[in-house]
Amino acid sequence: MARAITGRERQLLFGAAPARRLSGARPLLDRAALLGPKSGKLLAEKMKVIAAYRQAVGRESSLAAEAAALGAEINTFEAALLPGATPPLAAADLQTLLKQYSDRAGLKIQSEKILPHVKRDAYLEIRFRSSPRRDPQSQGVSGRG
Repeated sequence: MARAITGRERQLLFGAAPARRLSGARPLLDRAALLGPKSGKLLAEKMKVIAAYRQAVGRESSLAAEAAALGAEINTFEAALLPGATPPLAAADLQTLLKQYSDRAGLKIQSEKILPHVKRDAYLEIRFRSSPRRDPQSQGVSGRG
């Protein structure tokens, strides 16, 4: 059976509350105190969430600039990756690069094998096995024979 509210409760709910509404969030805190300790904690948590949201909205322009800078940095790093659209094309590019570097170093590649690629997060790792040997006819990078 529900009980009737007392005159003091009526005054708190209907008499003094409208006058305090003009002062901002204070009436909400007063009402929460009437509802119990759990509602006061809930209101405090929601006020923290609202404050964090307001802070995030205030940082929106700086976050957009930071995202653009990071995007440019990612593009710079991805430009250094192998350009092949498929793993075999990227492996062929890697094979060509290794041959060029070994020629400059005075090495001759006896055997080479492209190994199966391995997925690493959003990228593929192209693996390659080779058996280089010193080319006696080449001067190499150092200029010695």
